[in-house]
Amino acid sequence: MRSKSPVLLAIGAMLGFSVGYAVRGVHDAEVPANNAARQELEESVEKSYRVARVVDGDTIVLENGVCVELKRIRLLGIDTPEEKDPLYEESKQKMKELTEGKVVLLERDRKNTDGLERLLRYVFADGRNINVEMVRLGYARAYMHRGLRYEAEILAAETEAREQKIGIWADR
Repeated sequence: MRSKSPVLLAIGAMLGFSVGYAVRGVHDAEVPANNAARQELEESVEKSYRVARVVDGDTIVLENGVCVELKRIRLLGIDTPEEKDPLYEESKQKMKELTEGKVVLLERDRKNTDGLERLLRYVFADGRNINVEMVRLGYARAYMHRGLRYEAEILAAETEAREQKIGIWADR
């Protein structure tokens, strides 16, 4: 049996995740066995924050203590409808339901910021990868930069939503 890193266990416990959960995906992945992979994973995990407000379906603003940070977080690997597009309000509402007021864990990948200087991150809440969840529920599409950590999960979620014809994939 692989041992769990104390750092990952502490983060998981703080966010209410089961001890069996690892940070990579905060789902059923194991903590990497080799030290280099484990160190890379631990370095990609950032501290947790409370979501102060939702800007739209793929952008949130975080609270740090009692102050709201002015930096926005853009969910990495996904794209949701823009303000004048169909399902914009529904996508924003789903993001509120999944994250607003909740403590979330951020995980970075090789792409750190977008062209608007927003931080690009994977966001985990209630033990779920919200980036993947928004795509799986049909509120977002995959917006890939090849080689991202959760590329396979995001693309599989998009395939599932397309096949089920839900959200942005519904026949209109």
